[in-house]
Amino acid sequence: MNSLKNLSIELLSIYEYIHIKSKIKILDVHQNLPWIVFSDFENNIIIFDVVEKKIVRAFHLQNFFTEQVLIKDIKFFNINDKQYILNYDLNEIKKIKGIAFNIRSSMLIVTLEKCICFYSYISQTLIKTITSIDIEQKFPIKCELFNYMYVIIQTNDGCLILWNILDWNLVKTIGKSSLSKAVSNFVIISMKTEEKLLAVANTSGNLFLVDISKKDMQYARLENDKVYYLLNILDRA
Repeated sequence: MNSLKNLSIELLSIYEYIHIKSKIKILDVHQNLPWIVFSDFENNIIIFDVVEKKIVRAFHLQNFFTEQVLIKDIKFFNINDKQYILNYDLNEIKKIKGIAFNIRSSMLIVTLEKCICFYSYISQTLIKTITSIDIEQKFPIKCELFNYMYVIIQTNDGCLILWNILDWNLVKTIGKSSLSKAVSNFVIISMKTEEKLLAVANTSGNLFLVDISKKDMQYARLENDKVYYLLNILDRA
């Protein structure tokens, strides 16, 4: 359960505790800790403890790049890997080309105009980067963690990309041919059973459920009654 849900509702002005000149642009909430992460229009990224009302970590993303960058989205790397680590052979863990299990609990996923950065706020370094070249010359809009193995990347041309963060490669591109029209948005739904659902909307306003667990991904278009069913699922998730 998200730790912020247990807190009493109160108005909180970040500006009372942090002296930043620019407005807050993007925000995300930590899954287990009473932390939020946000960026402003000057590319400052700040992790803030809403209980202690103090900064956990702050940095200027532009310092990692020579050309000007624009932050499109930012997320905590919210995932519980314990059950998967127990089922992994030690030799297999050592072969991971992507993001190692032992550093995932202290990471941010930052989506920029031309790349996606995986930043460790413990070592204060960029661990991995997915560039537009890696994703078929497409430009990312947002990137979200699906499970211990995959992230879902939405691109500016209306596609979704399934990226393997263990093997560090592109697995599948979901394009207009699969969803009739370009993707306008998507949401990853976490059930109490730890099952994951990928709900995708296209530019025509149609909603699909995509099952990425199958070798050939399965797409189910949701009609009005099924949309209502999905909304009920969301209420229970």
